[in-house]
Amino acid sequence: MENTESPPIIDPAEPEVPAARATGGWLFLIILFVLTALAQIFFYFNPNPDKSFGHEKTQVINGTKIGRDVERPDFKAIVKKVGAAKDKDKFAAKIYLIARYESDRKPIPRMEQGMIAKNPDAESKALSALYLAEKLTPADAAKLASQLPVTDKLNTVIRSHAYRKAGETQKADALLRVDESNFANYGKVACLTIWLSFAVWITYFQKRAAGLWGPLGFSSHPMSLLEADTAGLRVALGLLITFYVAPIMVLGLPLTKDGSQAVAYGLMVAGVAGILGLTLHGKRINVARFFGRVKPAAGVGWVVGTYFAMIPVMAVCLSISVLLQKVLPDSTHPLSEELSRNPSALIKGLISAAIIAPIIEETLFRGLLFPALSRIFNSPWKGGIISSCMFAMMHPQGLPAWPALAVLGGAFAFLTYQTRSLYPAMLLHCIHNGLLVLLAVNFA
Repeated sequence: MENTESPPIIDPAEPEVPAARATGGWLFLIILFVLTALAQIFFYFNPNPDKSFGHEKTQVINGTKIGRDVERPDFKAIVKKVGAAKDKDKFAAKIYLIARYESDRKPIPRMEQGMIAKNPDAESKALSALYLAEKLTPADAAKLASQLPVTDKLNTVIRSHAYRKAGETQKADALLRVDESNFANYGKVACLTIWLSFAVWITYFQKRAAGLWGPLGFSSHPMSLLEADTAGLRVALGLLITFYVAPIMVLGLPLTKDGSQAVAYGLMVAGVAGILGLTLHGKRINVARFFGRVKPAAGVGWVVGTYFAMIPVMAVCLSISVLLQKVLPDSTHPLSEELSRNPSALIKGLISAAIIAPIIEETLFRGLLFPALSRIFNSPWKGGIISSCMFAMMHPQGLPAWPALAVLGGAFAFLTYQTRSLYPAMLLHCIHNGLLVLLAVNFA
């Protein structure tokens, strides 16, 4: 019997609608990032001729010490490096006098003393007289030494020169001799720190193997592709404000250097806050959810553990940086240079480096860029690596510092992903930068 039933009608499948995207923000970010990174590289290889010579100051202070493992620098090279600036910069002239005396132990004519010979203040007059004289009496050496502020470690070297010209060699050596009595204690602290670091790593992997201490993820997830695109645009706008708009806006203001910097920092913070409040492509950020929540005790625990865990990794990266600096220019930061010249700028340095920088950088790189890239590549590992490398390349220290800065950015990304909050990363960033500022002032 013939089947007269008609075949069933099957509706064709509806075509899958592609997710809405807005990739223009990523293009803007890539262009801005490349331009900024190239600018950082250019200024690294072509530093400002009016730089603060903080590295040369450190070389002079450490290279004149008396003790084991003290390596004397090439003082003639330092003389050549700072010589061009000595006629317009008292700080450079001071380093020049010390390095030149260390290189040949000869009197320095007043016409070759630069700003030291031109300045009328008591310290400059004392320095000029000291380096002009071939010999000094013990009384003159003591008088000149008393006119030099004790807060500057360069003056310790200069006082030793005064005593040496007076024939008081033992007195001069006593000022420069390294106190080696605490070396054993420093070694014990270093060994303890390394053991604590390995204990943290072992404990973490044991807990993870037992199914504990798993990462909580991003506070901003689930994130759509469109939300990731808008996050990339927000990062681009943040970098534009931080690196270009805020510094340019304060150029014409009738303010002191400190006043201009304060206004610029205020504009940066206000600009980043405004970016978080923008509605882009119909997407708005829930600010409370964006920063996340974490129990204080748990957050502090993860910060302390991460800090100890990254010490050996950072040590390896710093060793790489030292090797790179043998063939590349020295790695310096403008704030370190300023603190080496003016240690009294401690409070300003702490505010900018340990408060403002962690807030802005964690908001842009870990709050926005890290989760956005993780969504684009469907991998927090790729998002963390790329955002950490970009974080490193935005800093002005130069190529030798990039490995350590990338590891540091990775530690901040880990904390953010582990705790589902930006606050632990901000706290660790604050502690790290604050310690660096205090160390810079101590060396100054």
